[in-house]
Amino acid sequence: MNKKISDAIESAMESRNIILNHYKDLLISKDKALFDVIQSISPENIHVISFKHYPWKSTKELSELSNEIKKLKLSINEISKRTFLSITPKVEDLKVVYTWVQRYNVPHYYIQVFFDKAFGISFEKILTLIGNPKLEGKEYFIESDVKNQGKTTIKINASNEHNVLEKIYLPEHYSEMKELNRGRLLFYVKFKDSFSVINKAEFEELLGFKME
Repeated sequence: MNKKISDAIESAMESRNIILNHYKDLLISKDKALFDVIQSISPENIHVISFKHYPWKSTKELSELSNEIKKLKLSINEISKRTFLSITPKVEDLKVVYTWVQRYNVPHYYIQVFFDKAFGISFEKILTLIGNPKLEGKEYFIESDVKNQGKTTIKINASNEHNVLEKIYLPEHYSEMKELNRGRLLFYVKFKDSFSVINKAEFEELLGFKME
């Protein structure tokens, strides 16, 4: 992910320099505001740069400029994409969980389990994060994924939260066969028990009390 972002920044800065070095006067005459935006781009601020661009085709030079601006915009879009593994609460669940917490006065936590580690966050912190629009696109993203049936999901940077399981050992797995009615055969996979290593200090910090 880091290499992908680095390549996108390099590509964007290359397009920026081509535009300013070869099409400066043309761009100023065509769209001074867009010129000012492109001129201001640097590797430090590029992730927050945004602009609209409509293709120009009336002359060969304008068409070349338009294509270079399009390349710049595509590179910036790549830089703006989420680049971290995430804790993924669904938006439709938030109201349900909030009602549950209010009714029973019991704290709620999300634990996201990956192949090698697990990270936890309190429901209260989730509400705090999404209540701050300035953090969107930085500490969390809001996306609709095909793999989540198109449901709107909040993606929170897992590495910023509590690493509650330091090591997860994948279970051994093997196939089995079961004979069903009329001689039909069902093949499936079974798993043996696996285990993980608890990060006691992180769990205690997440939950707010000492574990026995």
